[in-house]
Amino acid sequence: MYAQPRAVPAAAAVTMLEANPTRVAILAYLARHPDATRVDICNKLGIGQQTFRIHINQLINLGYVHTNPPAHTGLKGRRVSYQVNTRAVARELARLTRELTPPPQ
Repeated sequence: MYAQPRAVPAAAAVTMLEANPTRVAILAYLARHPDATRVDICNKLGIGQQTFRIHINQLINLGYVHTNPPAHTGLKGRRVSYQVNTRAVARELARLTRELTPPPQ
């Protein structure tokens, strides 16, 4: 009988990030440029607005990015800025580190 793999939610989140270099680039840009807008990010990274929208929504859904004003206000476009949710990113990295660290022997 084969061992069943354990579900690793943190690894899934990081894999989702790493599976697409655009998401990593957006997150890295926001880490260096808090309060960047969609136009700032698209221009600096050379990506289209539709591409940006797809990836920023993934990052928001993962909890790695939040908006100002908050998304629930319904404001969109040039008036919205984006920030890295450093607590969420740090928490996921810590969880992934714990899950990937072998137990002491």
